[in-house]
Amino acid sequence: MQTKTSQDADVLVVGGGASGLLLALLLQRAGIKVRLIDPEASADPRPRPSILHSRSLELLELFDLLPPVVANSHEIEGVEFYREGKLLKRLDFRGLQTPFPFARALNRGILEDFFQDVFERGGGRVERNTKILAAWLESDGVRCKIDDANGVIEQLTYRYVVGCDGGGRVLRECLGIGFRPLGEEVFYGFVEAAVEGGIPRNRSSVFFHPEGLLEFLPLESFSKNQPSRYRIMAVLPIVDKKSEFTVEQMQLIVQERVGEGIFLSSPSWSGRTRIRPALARRFSAGKVLLTGSDAHRQNPIAGQSLDSSLGDVFNLAWKLVAVLRGDSPPSLVEASYSEERSKTALFSIEAAQRLLNFGRNETGPVSFFDKFSKILTEHRTIDHTLAQDISHLSHNYRNSPLTFELRKKFLTPNQMRAGERIPDAVVPFSNGKNIRLYNLLRGSEFSLILRPLNFEEYGAASFGNMRFFSEEATSAFRGKLRVIWALPPALIPQATRGGLNFIADVGGNISHLLGIEPCGAVLIRPDFYSVWASAQPNIAEFRLAISHFWT
Repeated sequence: MQTKTSQDADVLVVGGGASGLLLALLLQRAGIKVRLIDPEASADPRPRPSILHSRSLELLELFDLLPPVVANSHEIEGVEFYREGKLLKRLDFRGLQTPFPFARALNRGILEDFFQDVFERGGGRVERNTKILAAWLESDGVRCKIDDANGVIEQLTYRYVVGCDGGGRVLRECLGIGFRPLGEEVFYGFVEAAVEGGIPRNRSSVFFHPEGLLEFLPLESFSKNQPSRYRIMAVLPIVDKKSEFTVEQMQLIVQERVGEGIFLSSPSWSGRTRIRPALARRFSAGKVLLTGSDAHRQNPIAGQSLDSSLGDVFNLAWKLVAVLRGDSPPSLVEASYSEERSKTALFSIEAAQRLLNFGRNETGPVSFFDKFSKILTEHRTIDHTLAQDISHLSHNYRNSPLTFELRKKFLTPNQMRAGERIPDAVVPFSNGKNIRLYNLLRGSEFSLILRPLNFEEYGAASFGNMRFFSEEATSAFRGKLRVIWALPPALIPQATRGGLNFIADVGGNISHLLGIEPCGAVLIRPDFYSVWASAQPNIAEFRLAISHFWT
């Protein structure tokens, strides 16, 4: 048995699934040395139909990772809810304020293959059949004992170790990070097959029934004369663990919970699994971090699990880059990652659990759901809220230790708060062309958007004061800050002569969108959440706020 002790990377990623691969390639692109290991001898060959919702699509596009998703997926416009075959509610994604007012269904294996290809083209590789045996915290990082595919035992210290997609069980055990159960264990049967009989081709269909929930997820749509293929998922009330789950069994479940007239054929796979929703008691311990299924497990209803895993990575990647480059203190990761992501994971787990409980019996949750569905029918604003929740567009970090909202006495009820997602929009830029706001702000930098007062008699003075604040803010970030001005038309000539980057705030539309009307400033993180906002920007308050995440 050989022993290897030299360090070969700054970050060790354990687990070669979707979240592990995405984290590795994002760190690689930022110039961070990363090692990716996976205990399995090969990638999971099973079909794993999954859903990507609007927020994931937004972020994948920002990193130029969206085209293969679009090419290999099917668009989902919304969700329909039924009770014992009768339509209760149709929830539409198309009204969402996003360039992607829909979800996309795809095989998770295709996404993982693409991430791996990008990672390998950048010089990385997935070390298969390589296991982490033990880990312990040290003053300069995390000491790891690793058994590679050739029987070499390595003892290496990494600045950070991240458990991803089931690869971090050893990390949790070594560091005493347990799972907190958040519901009972549930058995599910799955079938991928062609379906005839009126199930929508462009919407997910969820059927509530006393025997358990049933869901149809359309995977691809053919002509009217050909059946579409679906992933059909059913909660199984009674399970024979020794027998295989078959398409014939699913056909009987469909007849019982939907009714006659729905026919399944040409199955490509079938199987069963069991899931007990749970949340890691913490997502970090020193420089050990957990993402994806190593941090949270949830029922697969409404397809939230893949979005939650990718959301962990997008939250964590920019923070690791900032710390490893020396721009931010280690507390940026250690104080905020677990705090921010555990709350969003808990929200998704509880929402899926509520859906699972609807319809289980006639005297309890069903009667509640009847009242709930009546409210949904009468109030379209609730429709929009639910669509936002399912699409992860409403997830926010308002209570994060990184977030500073200084406008409390100025805020109106519907105004965007610090810690919320920055919405995308097409804006007129200083070069005379229209540009999407996300494309303008994309990259690894923080962005500061300033909006002077829109009053003719005060405009010039306000503009001058804001320019001073802009210069001081840029200095505080050591020049690593992108500054964009949202200017009323009267001030654009001054900005043009001054060579400033600006977006034309005609009619106050942009400042209203960003929550900085009639004047103010908002600081935006690299993952497109606002982190600081003020109606009266003050450089002392600004410096105090960014000291929590910038050295």
